[in-house]
Amino acid sequence: MAWIESHQSLLTHRKTLRAAALLGVNRYQFLGNLHALWWWGLDNAEDDGNLGDVLHAEIAEAAGWPVRKADAFVKALLDAGFLDTNHTQRLVLHNWWNYAGKLNAKRAKDRDRKAEGARNSSGTPTEFRVESQAP
Repeated sequence: MAWIESHQSLLTHRKTLRAAALLGVNRYQFLGNLHALWWWGLDNAEDDGNLGDVLHAEIAEAAGWPVRKADAFVKALLDAGFLDTNHTQRLVLHNWWNYAGKLNAKRAKDRDRKAEGARNSSGTPTEFRVESQAP
């Protein structure tokens, strides 16, 4: 089970207050939507937070936001600073590496280690295998 770092200051952070105001909802509702988006991001964003060619409607759906208001949701996330755009104008979760990229990198390393262990006939990863010294 994965988790994402969330600080108590997020409740009254200027970005939270701005996004909630832009969307016309209270900050508690917005934080639920934001966390749902982040949880989705754990499985769908690249380690740097790049969302690839994801549609606004898909972002809204992932966050539990009404799809018919997807453009407004994404715009509010951009305006508040929860989303950024990269050099190719793709959407990126802000500071994702700091909050989840390290977790995703660890997951990838663990997958690689387990795959190596599965390839090894003894089931022991090669870095732990001891070759016999018997003549």
